[in-house]
Amino acid sequence: MIGLTDLLIYLDEELTKNLNSLVIEGYIEKRTSRWIEDRTISGNVRFQDREQYFEEDRCIRDERDGYKGKNYNSADTLTNTKEKTEGIDGRRFIRREEELTRIYTIFELHNQLINGMNDSNILKNVSDDWMNDDISVGDYIQLNGIIGQDSVLSYVDVCCNLINCIGCDTLNSLSKSTSSDIYNYNVASSYLMTLRDSLNVNNTQDVIIKTNNNDVVLMMNNQYLFNNYGNIYERAGCPCKIVGKVIRVCEDGEYIHLLRKTGQPEFYENLLLSNSTLNDRLQSSGLIIPKEPKFKIDGKTLLVVPISMSI
Repeated sequence: MIGLTDLLIYLDEELTKNLNSLVIEGYIEKRTSRWIEDRTISGNVRFQDREQYFEEDRCIRDERDGYKGKNYNSADTLTNTKEKTEGIDGRRFIRREEELTRIYTIFELHNQLINGMNDSNILKNVSDDWMNDDISVGDYIQLNGIIGQDSVLSYVDVCCNLINCIGCDTLNSLSKSTSSDIYNYNVASSYLMTLRDSLNVNNTQDVIIKTNNNDVVLMMNNQYLFNNYGNIYERAGCPCKIVGKVIRVCEDGEYIHLLRKTGQPEFYENLLLSNSTLNDRLQSSGLIIPKEPKFKIDGKTLLVVPISMSI
C-alpha cells in the first residue's frame, strides 16, 4: 500500500484509469449534482369606487270640462353615476440553479486502484528476496529497490556529443584511424545517431532498479513523470517503491537485452563494443571517455511495466 509520506514521481494515468474500471467495477471521475428552484410571486390588488345618484320628478294633472277630460303626465328623471376603478398587479419570477461538481484526482484514483487490488488479492507485495517468491508473468507486484544510474541511452547520447564536439577527423587522427578503415569515427557517428533515434522512439526507456538479489528492468514512459522537464536519473541512488505488471520472468542462463528496442540488439551491442576499442585509444591520448554501461541484465530478473513509482 502507498503510504501517506510516499511521494509519487511517476504515474501512468491511462493504466490507472483503465485498471480502475476493471478492479472496482467502474469509477466516477466526475459527479454533478444540480438543484433547480422555480419560484413565482404574483400579487393583484383592485380598488373600486362606485357612486350612483337617481332622482325622479313625476307630475300628473287631470282636467275636465263637462264630459271632456284632459290628462297631463310629466316626469323628469335624473341619474348621476360615478365609477372609479384602480388596480395593482405585480409578478416576480425567480429561477435558482446550483451545480456541484466532484472531481476525483488521479492520486485518488491511484489510491482506489491499489486498495482495490489489495482487497481482491491481485497485488503481490514482493519481498527484498524476491527470487524466492512465486512470481509469474502477468502478476501485479509491489517492489522496493534503488533507482540505478546505468543508461544505454545516456551513454549513446554522450558519445554522439563527444564526436560532434571534437570532430571525426580529429578523433580518427587520435585513434590512428584513416578514412580507408572500415570502422572509424565517421561510421561510428552515423550509427550512433541512428541508434539514439531508435532508443528515443515513443519517449520510452529502460530503467534499472537495483534490489538485494538481481536488477529489475522497468519499461518507463517519460511522459508520465510528474515533472515533464525532469529526468528519472535525477533520483538515481534513491530508494523507491514500484507498482507494476510483470511481463517477463528470466531464469538462470537468460537475460533481458537493453537494446531490444532496436530489433537488432546483438548487432548494435557489437557495434558499441567496437566503439569501445576506439575509445580505449582515445583514453590513452588523455581524452575523458564515458563509462560503458552493461547492455544486458543476466540471470534471474524481471521485466516490469510500471504503473507508479514513489520515493
